[in-house]
Amino acid sequence: MNRKFVSRVILPILIIVELSFLFLTWMSYSNKDIKEIKEENKVNKEMFSMYVENKDGEYVEYTDSEYYPIGLKYYFNEERSNCTDNKGKVVSNVISYNNSKITVSSNKTLFCYLYFDLDKVPPQTFTFYLGGNTNPEYITSTSTTAYLSWTDNDIESYCINTENNSSSCNWISTTGNSINPSYTISTQGSNTRYAFIRDAAENISPVVSDVVFLDSVAPVITSAIDSGSGTANVTVTETGSGVSHVCVNTSSSSTTGCIWDEVSGTTFTSTTAVTITGNYYIHVKDKAGNIGHRTSAISIVKPVPSLYTLCSSYTNMGTCMTSEYGSTKMQEIANIGSDAGMYRYQGTYNVVDNNYICFGTNNKSTCTGNTDAYMYRIIGVDSSGQIKLIKKEALNTVVKWWSASKVDIQWPDSLIKSAINSSSFLTNKTYVPTGWESKIATYDWKYGDTTSYGNYNGPTIYTIENAWTTSVNAKIGLMYIHDYYYAYASGGAPGSYSNAKTAWIFLDNNDDTAPNLSEWIITRTGVDGNYYVLKFINSNGSVNGDYNMDNDRSVRPVFYLTSDIKITGGTGAIDDPYIIS
Repeated sequence: MNRKFVSRVILPILIIVELSFLFLTWMSYSNKDIKEIKEENKVNKEMFSMYVENKDGEYVEYTDSEYYPIGLKYYFNEERSNCTDNKGKVVSNVISYNNSKITVSSNKTLFCYLYFDLDKVPPQTFTFYLGGNTNPEYITSTSTTAYLSWTDNDIESYCINTENNSSSCNWISTTGNSINPSYTISTQGSNTRYAFIRDAAENISPVVSDVVFLDSVAPVITSAIDSGSGTANVTVTETGSGVSHVCVNTSSSSTTGCIWDEVSGTTFTSTTAVTITGNYYIHVKDKAGNIGHRTSAISIVKPVPSLYTLCSSYTNMGTCMTSEYGSTKMQEIANIGSDAGMYRYQGTYNVVDNNYICFGTNNKSTCTGNTDAYMYRIIGVDSSGQIKLIKKEALNTVVKWWSASKVDIQWPDSLIKSAINSSSFLTNKTYVPTGWESKIATYDWKYGDTTSYGNYNGPTIYTIENAWTTSVNAKIGLMYIHDYYYAYASGGAPGSYSNAKTAWIFLDNNDDTAPNLSEWIITRTGVDGNYYVLKFINSNGSVNGDYNMDNDRSVRPVFYLTSDIKITGGTGAIDDPYIIS
């Protein structure tokens, strides 16, 4: 073959074929690591130039002999990159970029200029917590953990700093998308830290801060005493995160089984009452979770239930008594005993101090501020849930039983019965405001005569009065002899008149300003054909008869509440009476 033909025709063709083969092998480039592109493809430098942007925004050309930067993130600049033919003319639409791969498609021998832009966008968001990924507000140990997480895939280091300044950071290498590094906080109280993350191109994120409160010191219980309500009054010394809970139990060091009552401050009262009288230990927890123990026991007396605590969980008194009448809890109510058909408050005026109740208002301050109108006392509660009340103070007027003496006038026809069931009481809004009359039950008031008068014993007089067959249906009545006797004590009448005067129900113990300190009751007595009306006598507390029905005496209305009422508050004390709705 002619040598000139080979050199002029065949050899150029072979060169073109070889260059085309080499170029076509360079079909795909990843913009994530420039060095890998260079070494894996072995691209002949004569076929392209590669330009990489530096931190100053300048494009630097890299050659075969140079190592391309490793660990920095770049983006392929498709708009700037181009290819030219052997005549230097730009060939359009031959470079494409999809799924992080660069593809050059052409049947010509081309020279390509590839540009890669340096990543200059800092990581925008990340999460940073002191104390771990639960982001606690408080920690109890100086040795803790931090938590950082991000969505960027090229984060190479992080920094936790005591100041809001990344230039003073001690950068720590990391991989992945989160980290839980150990961390030490040595200062008690509130601690703020500042975190930064840095990507492969050394872009630094905006700062993220977090605050955690270090409290490694448990509260110190300085005193604890019985509150008188089955709970403990507690005083502590606490200078850290603040007290959050208190527990009272029978262990000096263990809190197993504790019912933690939420509290605050340094002086407080537990709220969960003990169920058994005994010795108890106090445990106090602060907001960080440190627990202080009182190793010396205090005696706490089991609280006595009240009608409110007994029945507050029921919808009304009727449903409460359906479940609780005769129960142990009912029997434990202070000063109450089961006598004469109901649970009655019994005792002297200086003992029975838990049976006060408001009627006519559900505002305690209104009730205690105007005891003459709204304050009553509970005689007892029957099995249907009806509460029997007597007005604490007498009405501000005296009333006659009848207008003449020695006339056989019984309760239904007495002037008192008419007076207290008519305008002088039921429609007098001073005593029974609108809507409250419906809370008074209509009741069959029995009446009749006893065979004599005097200090009957309790069972005898109750048997007599309970056996009466005549009755009148009305809302308001007066007390019976057995109401008076059983108010003094279980078992009946007191041993002497002077003892009777100490009964809580005695008028002089409830109203120092009564118009007359003798008081009408509902019971009559007949002696030798003469009818007497029984009354209380102020001078000695005895129950005596009076020939004169036209004597003016004080009156205290007595009535039953309907069983659908509910006690909504109060302890029964005179300054904290029961409130009903």
